[in-house]
Amino acid sequence: MGGTVIDMLAAQLQFDKLCEKLGIGHSVGVALGLLVWSLICMYVGSKLYSWFSFGREDERISDKFSQLQAEQHSAEERGKTYPQPYPNGWYSLIESHTVKRGCVVEVRAVGKVFAIFRGESGKLNVIDAYCPHLGANLAIGGKVKGECLSCPFHDWCIDGTGHVSHVPYSDNPPKLSNIKQYTYKEYYGMVVLWHDIEGGPPAYELPDFEEIDKAVYRGSHYPRDLRMHIQEFAENSADLRHFNCIHSSFTLPWTDIQVPGIKVNFEASWEKNAEHKHICHLYTDEWTTLFGYQVMGKGCVTAKVWFLGPAGMVLFELRTKWFGSVYMWQCHTPTQPMKLKTTFRWYSDRRMPRWMASFLVGSWVSQWQNDIFIWENKILLNPLLVKGDGPIMALRRWYKQFYPAPKIELEKPVAGSGTEKGSPAE
Repeated sequence: MGGTVIDMLAAQLQFDKLCEKLGIGHSVGVALGLLVWSLICMYVGSKLYSWFSFGREDERISDKFSQLQAEQHSAEERGKTYPQPYPNGWYSLIESHTVKRGCVVEVRAVGKVFAIFRGESGKLNVIDAYCPHLGANLAIGGKVKGECLSCPFHDWCIDGTGHVSHVPYSDNPPKLSNIKQYTYKEYYGMVVLWHDIEGGPPAYELPDFEEIDKAVYRGSHYPRDLRMHIQEFAENSADLRHFNCIHSSFTLPWTDIQVPGIKVNFEASWEKNAEHKHICHLYTDEWTTLFGYQVMGKGCVTAKVWFLGPAGMVLFELRTKWFGSVYMWQCHTPTQPMKLKTTFRWYSDRRMPRWMASFLVGSWVSQWQNDIFIWENKILLNPLLVKGDGPIMALRRWYKQFYPAPKIELEKPVAGSGTEKGSPAE
């Protein structure tokens, strides 16, 4: 044991001397060393992959259809173990900049189809996609006229409230409309919608973040849809032991290539927000070793995560010791049962280089990908837990608020029970 400690100190001293000769600081030396080693591993890994995968592409393509069928069946069976697929909460529909002035876009979310259009004034509108006349899809072939959306079928004009404002062959457009109105807004570059299973108003509002208001937008990322229930991502935050089981190998940013010799260690905790019952937090601290020698200590990269509701809107604050912070939105929108759309959108402090922000977000996305094969093949059950697993049951109790309360049906009175008509009241 003593020899190992001496060897570590000696290696650290040699590394510091090398950095001094090169005229760079210790932190820059660590970053360059990790980068060089990662690039070497990426090159070797890509070569090995190309050698061993040669000639297997046709086989993979021929199996793809049957694999998709099996996956769909599996998702349907697993879905039976979960509660309602669309918990009450705010969900991201689309990035605001993709809905141009005078344009309409179709978006599918929470089991519905929406037509999102921006009028000539720039005002954004979200309505049901299907025309109340004969059910044509307003987002497919519809055109924006002023502040309304015209149907491609009979040119009926529907305004942003879902009412019929004009029928070209009638002077009396219908005053009633079966198009539902929704609560929505533009929020940090996203169009977000309030969903309530029973059609109720928002149970909470999304907060403003002064840090993001001062930060710089850096980018967005759109991975494939996942075959999972949204509750799993929230539950993942309270499963404290999985971090060092699933995420201990350093993975190259934006890839699934794990770099040998580099280990990432985590300390994590979970808690409910003291002021707002719809918010909970995950806190993480990580440190990195290279072949057993610590190269990045605790406090170098930490995270505070805000779950704003049922994991539809999740904000990560990734703090670094030297470059400031990244503020990353990770949004989950269930489009249909056991199908989850995930989007990433991030900002950083102005002093952080763009490449560093991309590195941090890419590192997180690569680690997030390691969970997917678990999520897409698991079910929800009453868990068999041991001390140290983490506050999983506390999270489940917290999460119940986003599902409607079960309706209790009163039993009909039985004859002779004293509750029949004319019997004395208790």
